[in-house]
Amino acid sequence: MTPVGNTAQDAWQNILKGISGTRTLTQIPEVISSHFHSRVSAEVQNFDPADYVPAKQIKKTDRFVHFALAATKWRLQIPNLISQKKTAEQIGVLVGSGIGGLRTIEEQHKLMLEKGPERISPFLIPMLIVNMAQDKFQFNTA
Repeated sequence: MTPVGNTAQDAWQNILKGISGTRTLTQIPEVISSHFHSRVSAEVQNFDPADYVPAKQIKKTDRFVHFALAATKWRLQIPNLISQKKTAEQIGVLVGSGIGGLRTIEEQHKLMLEKGPERISPFLIPMLIVNMAQDKFQFNTA
């Protein structure tokens, strides 16, 4: 997933066409972004987590998890990659990250300050820990 395309094919075609992924910042609330000297960003656009994550799980997971699940699902759709049970059992996901759901941390911190600690989501830790990206869901690859 990139700011120039949400699939490898789209990203590559847009790169070849010279399409830039930079735009005006949209993912950070105006009240925060108004303090930035620059509003230029390179955000992933037009991404719907409902295409990859069960609806009940979307609010329980951070956006980085949605990206990881989508990317994994795309990769598993490569023809013949999991055509044999032996091959399928050898496939894994590796995520390298220093922190997971920073967006979730920020949102829940703001909620705590405005409405008190009892309003913090009971899913706070599962939403933000980095291992949620690789072990949260099973995919039907058939």
